[in-house]
Amino acid sequence: MMNAISDALIITKRQLLQLARVPEVLIFSTIQPVIVWLTCFALSVAAALSWAYNFYVPHNLQLAAFSLGIAALLTLPVLLLTFKASTLLGFALLPYQLWVPIATTLAWGYYTRN
Repeated sequence: MMNAISDALIITKRQLLQLARVPEVLIFSTIQPVIVWLTCFALSVAAALSWAYNFYVPHNLQLAAFSLGIAALLTLPVLLLTFKASTLLGFALLPYQLWVPIATTLAWGYYTRN
């Protein structure tokens, strides 16, 4: 057991020294998940706003349903990255992730029946 702890400490020390020599690795490994999360979130919000516009203004129900489908797909990476960062926040986003596919199904139902 002591050998395993000693080996883990040596590997940790080597990794920290490598980060000190190449700080770009630390910056990109920290910032990249945030950028992916923000991009998926922004695109998901844009798709949801597109649904609202297409559903209420020109009454294009097919495009509105597709917009909600895109929003449902884009919220999956947001949910997974949020769970990775914080389990509590991931559970807080879970009802929204469950609602978006239901809303997509409803929007598609409106389209097929009208």
